[in-house]
Amino acid sequence: MNRFPPSKPDPLILEYRRGTVDALIGEPISVDGYEEVYGGRVVGQTTGALLHYGQSNQANFMFDTYTPTATNSHMMNPFSGGVYRMKEPVMGCNGGLPGGTNTYGCCLSRLGDKLIALGWRTRIVICSVAAGGTTSLQWANGDCTNRLRVAARRMIGRGFAPNIVVRHQGESDTTQGFTPTQVRDNIFAEVAILRAEGVTCPVLCCLVARTNTAAVGTPAYNNVRAGQIAATGLFGNNLGIFAGPDTDQYDSNYRHDDLHWNALGADRFMDELKSYILAFAT
Repeated sequence: MNRFPPSKPDPLILEYRRGTVDALIGEPISVDGYEEVYGGRVVGQTTGALLHYGQSNQANFMFDTYTPTATNSHMMNPFSGGVYRMKEPVMGCNGGLPGGTNTYGCCLSRLGDKLIALGWRTRIVICSVAAGGTTSLQWANGDCTNRLRVAARRMIGRGFAPNIVVRHQGESDTTQGFTPTQVRDNIFAEVAILRAEGVTCPVLCCLVARTNTAAVGTPAYNNVRAGQIAATGLFGNNLGIFAGPDTDQYDSNYRHDDLHWNALGADRFMDELKSYILAFAT
């Protein structure tokens, strides 16, 4: 008689994302070189839990790297629910090369240091499921919806119900010519998914439609921004959706390829974002 029957399969399956051009552009899939830490709340520590999603500028697509210094700057791996010291490439979001052998960085690696230095919380746990090149339709009603569901369930299941959700997405909507109504309604649908999973905190919707300098001011760019602004209006506020940083204001001096952050862009984004977090987080 088997006294120890096999455990049930993990119900929170999250598929790894690969790039459409370079098959190596995927989430870090090896935990080698990462330091696992206690995966629950710690008595005597105040914890800030942040859920991030969107496109490549919240993923591992920077050429500049950063080494976090705060020992309590942590990240959650949505594939397993494990919690690790923050390190690039950041787990959960794609970009760079698998296995931690890349030279790509992520703006979010800086955020824990900044928030802890401010004294907002003594421990920061970040979960990012951002994926480069994705549209709002994918997040609202496509292959990225499960990324939202799994991240929310993992965080809540570990006792890290998010204090804030940060959405940074829009570049692909500009490229594909989404209308303001499409963008607004997709954002509403994304937030509805999170609410259904028990995420009750405010959602910061960054203003982002810039694909490059040439796109600024075009009808496609203006349409995406109009949809995001509509989603953060009075009705959106009643749903807990609020405007986040307007990163379209960061010109090419803040980007290494006229799109993705360089070190200046990452620092500016995280410095602005920390102010919004202090103002809106629960």
